[in-house]
Amino acid sequence: MLNLVLRVAAVAAFLATAVALTLSAGVVLAAAAAGRRRLARRALAVGGAWALLYAGLVLLGPLLVARRTLAPGAELAFCDGIDCHLHVAVVGAGWPSGLEVRLRLRSDARQALEYPAHLRVVAIDEAGHTYAPVAGDLREPLAAGTAREVTLRFVLPKEAKSPRLIVHWGDWEDYLVPGPESALTQRRTSLLLVPSGAAS
Repeated sequence: MLNLVLRVAAVAAFLATAVALTLSAGVVLAAAAAGRRRLARRALAVGGAWALLYAGLVLLGPLLVARRTLAPGAELAFCDGIDCHLHVAVVGAGWPSGLEVRLRLRSDARQALEYPAHLRVVAIDEAGHTYAPVAGDLREPLAAGTAREVTLRFVLPKEAKSPRLIVHWGDWEDYLVPGPESALTQRRTSLLLVPSGAAS
C-alpha cells in the first residue's frame, strides 16, 4: 500500500513540476516582452526554487533506500504508472565463455502488452564497474499473462569479482521521477548470480 501511495505521489509531483515550470517560463517570457522585469525575476525565482526542490526530492529518494541483493528466483516488479505487471527474475547463470545470465520475464497483465525493451540490464562487479550485455536483447514485447526466458551475455575482465545484475527502467524520464520507480532508486537493488546447479 505504501509503495502505491509513493508511486501516485511521484507521478503527481512529476506532472505538477512540468506544469509549474512551463507556466513559470511562460510568465518570464511574457513579462520580459512587456518590459516587466520585476515580474520576470519573480517568476524566474519561483520556477528555480521549484526546480531545486524537485531535484532534491529526486536525489533524496535513493539515499533513503538501503542497498539490497535478491537471491536467484526473486522477482523485481516494474510499474507503468500505478500498475506493476512486468516482473523480472534471474533463473540461471553460467560462465562458459564470459558471463551468461538467463532471465525470466513475466507479465500478469490482463490485456496490455509489456515492454521490457524499456529496461536497462547491467552486470556489476565487486569494485562497482558495470558491464552492458553484448548479446541477447529484450526488444520483443511481452504479451499479457505470458512469460519467457531470455539469455544475456556479458564480457567481464578476469579481475571482475562477484558479479551481480542490476535491472532498472532505462529511459531518460525514469531518472526524473522520484520514488520507487526512479531509475536511481531501482539501481540500489541487485540480483545475485549463482552458477546454475550450485544451489542444489
